[in-house]
Amino acid sequence: MPVPLYTAEDLAVFSTIIARAACMRGWDADLGQGAPTAIQEVQCMQLGDALYFAGNGIEHMAIASYFRAFGVSDHTSLINCLKYSHWLLSTPAHQRSAVVGRAFAGGYSPQETATLNYAAASLVAHIPALSAQEITDARALVTTAALPAAPVRGLAWCLRKFAGAAAIAGLNRPAATLFNYPVNYNGLHEINLLNDSTNVHAELKLLRLLTYTRTQNLLHGTASDARVGGLKRTCAFCAAWINRFRPWIGLQYRVTLTLPANDTRAMGGGAGDRPSGVGEAGFGNYVQALFNGGANSLCVDVAAHSNDAEW
Repeated sequence: MPVPLYTAEDLAVFSTIIARAACMRGWDADLGQGAPTAIQEVQCMQLGDALYFAGNGIEHMAIASYFRAFGVSDHTSLINCLKYSHWLLSTPAHQRSAVVGRAFAGGYSPQETATLNYAAASLVAHIPALSAQEITDARALVTTAALPAAPVRGLAWCLRKFAGAAAIAGLNRPAATLFNYPVNYNGLHEINLLNDSTNVHAELKLLRLLTYTRTQNLLHGTASDARVGGLKRTCAFCAAWINRFRPWIGLQYRVTLTLPANDTRAMGGGAGDRPSGVGEAGFGNYVQALFNGGANSLCVDVAAHSNDAEW
């Protein structure tokens, strides 16, 4: 299943489901074990046939454990993961015993619900609803006391982990899958999760990667349109940074950057650093300030260089 051309709103839906599902359980622990991990943000960027995910701080670790458990390795397996996760998260609490086969705590937060409502058309278009047979089969995997057949053991483990069902002898955590988990750009892969623990907000980590592909001439002339969408609307400091980044990357490398349009969601808060390490020393003061790695702000210092002879 090739990666379709997604909108920024589509990517916001993906990010929202991942953020909630990844923090619901300790996905690197066995059934009935492991504590949930808080996740502030997940952002997704599409460049051509590739999707890139990032979290704030070390949140990529929880996302990686979730991806590995659900067998995410390519676009098809990602959509399958999101499909089952959304079914579990969106089933009303009072219906879970009847529908899923077990009552369990946890669901979308008000912020996450606001994003799914904002991008409702994307949710309907790209996250398939489970068929009646798939629901019946999933419920059987949650409620069974016998070891499921080998082909569905991975799904059974994930569903039981999600619903808090008991362990079954022989039903083990699925083997880790091979999605791309790079520190920096390392070639074209459908699913990429940035292994980046810096104090940089997720969307700026992604835009740093985008910049690196251009300054290092790795994707020059291809994938010229970048789209980014996340769990939350960009905070004021990140918005200021992006407003200074967008004209530069557009003029310097002919890259068009698209964020969610007419975003009605509340603006996120918090403070992070600016990215660095894209070869900024080879540019003028504007770019050096933009990528100085220091604490981010409303970028007044960057704006001061807007009329420099060279960016």
